[in-house]
Amino acid sequence: MAWQELGVALASGVLVPVIIGLARLAWTRRRVPTALARSVRRNSYLGLVLAESQRSDLSRLEVLAPRLTRAGSSMLIEQIQRSWAEIAKRGCVRVVTLDSEECIRAGAELLAAGIAVRVARRQLGSEDLSYHLFEEDSGASTCIVNHHQDGSDCPALISGTVPSQVYRDDFANLWRLASPLEAVLAEKIIDRAADAADPRSVLRALKEVSARLNLDSRCVDRLLPHLAFRNGCPIVIVVGLPGSGKSEVRRRLAGKLAALSIKCRSITDYVYAYRDFVHEMIKLEPARVAGFEAHAGGAFTAPDEAALTPALRALAQAARDSLNDNEVTLVEFARADLVTALGEFEHLRNRSHVIHVRAPRALREDRLSRRAEPPESVLDDTSLTLRLSDNHLLPSTAERTLYSSDGIPQLLDSRQWRRRVFHIENNLDDGGAQIDASLDQFIDTVLSRLRPGETPTVAHLVTR
Repeated sequence: MAWQELGVALASGVLVPVIIGLARLAWTRRRVPTALARSVRRNSYLGLVLAESQRSDLSRLEVLAPRLTRAGSSMLIEQIQRSWAEIAKRGCVRVVTLDSEECIRAGAELLAAGIAVRVARRQLGSEDLSYHLFEEDSGASTCIVNHHQDGSDCPALISGTVPSQVYRDDFANLWRLASPLEAVLAEKIIDRAADAADPRSVLRALKEVSARLNLDSRCVDRLLPHLAFRNGCPIVIVVGLPGSGKSEVRRRLAGKLAALSIKCRSITDYVYAYRDFVHEMIKLEPARVAGFEAHAGGAFTAPDEAALTPALRALAQAARDSLNDNEVTLVEFARADLVTALGEFEHLRNRSHVIHVRAPRALREDRLSRRAEPPESVLDDTSLTLRLSDNHLLPSTAERTLYSSDGIPQLLDSRQWRRRVFHIENNLDDGGAQIDASLDQFIDTVLSRLRPGETPTVAHLVTR
């Protein structure tokens, strides 16, 4: 009866003016409306969601579900989950929920089915508002918006790209700010571990949390990379001579971590060094570093490595700050004296590993000769922004004076860092296949810390 009431209300147009008015208001004010007009029984609302989810022409689904529920609580929920898994096989399903135990249990079920789930812990908005955004292969959109209050559901079906766009914009913002469910679970497990530095303690906590939340083995498999990197390798420092392929290694590693839903940030010292260079060139006070020399194409040279110390110090501070919001931070710089340079990261040493990238001189010189992307200047009223490229021009004088050595022999003699170095040979321009194979090995060695039967030590990361 309630289902019929909902259908009659939608068909008769009683809700249509209200829905359109709210959608237009939301579009104008760029906010999501939080109240609709007609209440129905819970199963009627879930039946509407199921009917839309079972359509065979859907390629994308985005869901805001602050009251996400496990399949065992309802046959309709179980059918909805199966339908979402089918959509995920054809395209993409993304779900944002809240940080509550019930939502996490339900999210873990979706995760095991191959559905991406993120958890919003701050400023989600009203917990009474949920919506489902369906997108067809053709690009046409449908949106189910529901306002749950006092035990009643007030759903509305909105068709059309423009009326539902405000919800898509809202979801995109929520997704960007939310954390992957795997990351949230990993954080809870590490907090539960008696000794977070001991992999055995982390594994015991994983077992306890998995039993309490009844985590599927597929969910645990997706969780392990987050635990391993968060526990043993939240900072990855990529070093090597200019032209060796550091930036390419950093980008490819970032891509592989993103594929594992690991939230990471990439930073280099070049932007900080360029800031110091510009600061001196236009004579800003107080003076930061002296001796920079400008070159054609927006390039510059420093008098010596000591002039680059403030940039490296700023990079180390940025890496430390990044740990608050990211599971892994990728740090890149080039220095001839790596031991001294890494001294700026001493406070992060126990949480860091170094990837050293090397390539033959002739290949490095060839790569550098093809690098000539100048900074892009963007003028906006009273501000001037310089956008820098990883493929920036490096003057030949810098190659000869600053980077005559890669500093690796001294680093491998360093008691503090020698057992934290992983080497990558990049002596082939093969489209990245060699780098990918090495990075897969690096990730595998990080994961080995949490594999039963293996002795979890940083020695796993050493290649000589």
